[in-house]
Amino acid sequence: MNLLPLSPVSEAQTRGLALLVVLAARDVYNGKLNGDPSCSWFTKDSPVDVMTHFERNLPLDETCWRLLGNCCDVAVELQDLSTDHIQTYRFGAAPKCITWLRVSKTSAPQPLFYVPDD
Repeated sequence: MNLLPLSPVSEAQTRGLALLVVLAARDVYNGKLNGDPSCSWFTKDSPVDVMTHFERNLPLDETCWRLLGNCCDVAVELQDLSTDHIQTYRFGAAPKCITWLRVSKTSAPQPLFYVPDD
């Protein structure tokens, strides 16, 4: 993953989070194989596909967003401002939610923690 030079997040921390997401993928995949309807959204052929996705440094897709929320016990809401019409995507149903903003197709989404009223 491309980190900004001044990012407080280290490469090891990024890899650790990717590992947690892959482990969550394994659990969801096993749940899907066992017929758990709450895991039907997992569309990859195996958890290895998720690991390969991170190794190739691809942008997060819907499955990765859902897994990220799953392993962190939060829902993820993505506000896509990069198109003419604002689109909102919500991944997960956890009561806690982290909102991310995508302002351009070429830049990674950024977490939204506070928006001033003015």
